[in-house]
Amino acid sequence: PFRALGEGTRDYAIFLVDAGGHVASWNAGAERIKGYSKSEAIGKHFSMFYTPEDREKRVPNHALTMAATLGKYEAEAWRVRKDGRQFWASVVIGAIYNEAGAVVGFAKVTRDLTERRAIEEQLRQSQKMEAIGQLTGGVAHDFNNLLTVILGNLDIVQRRSPASDERLQRAIEHATRGAERAAALTHQLLVRTPPAAQSEAHWRQ
Repeated sequence: PFRALGEGTRDYAIFLVDAGGHVASWNAGAERIKGYSKSEAIGKHFSMFYTPEDREKRVPNHALTMAATLGKYEAEAWRVRKDGRQFWASVVIGAIYNEAGAVVGFAKVTRDLTERRAIEEQLRQSQKMEAIGQLTGGVAHDFNNLLTVILGNLDIVQRRSPASDERLQRAIEHATRGAERAAALTHQLLVRTPPAAQSEAHWRQ
């Protein structure tokens, strides 16, 4: 029944491995996803589909041990195609028992989730950039408000200070130019901030 169910399926790699982890059957989906023909895969140890790092950590052995102990093992991780390219896989390994309750093999189902993972990563990056934009917009607006207050007070101080005090007048002019440069930079930052972030900043005010 298992062979009949999985033989023609191309969306999932469905195959059997014996108790020692050697491939015993191979469907069309396994050939499409992993790149090995049936003759190339059957009889080989299933660990060849794992990354070198995972093989070194004995992840394949751990997977079979967990499946044999719990009845099923599930994971998402990188796997390797015949041409060496890696793909993100959803893996389910189910133990097969004989009438005496001993494990005689495993049914393994693998699904290629590389495209979905890439889309999710793009979404995460987009959300991260949006969050940064909102933060930047909020800081820029707050800073712009502070600069407006500073420039207004500098103008008042300059008008009320004696014109004869040249040293004080120069200090006020330097401070005003510095605040104006900061205001210009803040304006540039606000111009580059996405509209949604600017709306958020205005709402916060």
